[in-house]
Amino acid sequence: LRVAGDSTRRALCACVVGYAESQTFVIERTARNDHPQINAYFRALGYPNPERMRWVDKMWCAAFVSNCYRSCDVRLNLKGPLAAVSTWRAAKKYHVPKRDAGPADAVTYTWGSHIELVKEWHPNPKFPFYVAIGGNTGDPKNRKRHGVFLKTRQKIEVQYAIRIIRDPG
Repeated sequence: LRVAGDSTRRALCACVVGYAESQTFVIERTARNDHPQINAYFRALGYPNPERMRWVDKMWCAAFVSNCYRSCDVRLNLKGPLAAVSTWRAAKKYHVPKRDAGPADAVTYTWGSHIELVKEWHPNPKFPFYVAIGGNTGDPKNRKRHGVFLKTRQKIEVQYAIRIIRDPG
């Protein structure tokens, strides 16, 4: 875990979100986890031959999120495989109250095994939406396409907010 000063924390958060946004070229060709960059995400996490994985075994949302942090030299001191949503859910010491979520925090959902990054989170609790960016998610304009997309989501869907880049103190 990197504990950073405020300006460094902001810069790291901007880096993570910026990297995530730079990956919006990743669109699955057949909605079967089949873009070459997906294999690169897994290889970066130590999977030697991800191209040999069955597509149904290659859910890549957590691999994407992990690579967003790693691309900005943020160490992930999580116990378990970084490509598994369950690893992120189990990282209780990094959980923050949902109302405090912010840019570059990871979020898991109440409705399934999925993880994304927060791009924008309005601090007003009465404002019900936020903007997420994630991999292995559906195109908000074409449900048949999957890849890396920005999506407006409802805050009520969030199960856990996970802050890897911490405030000092």
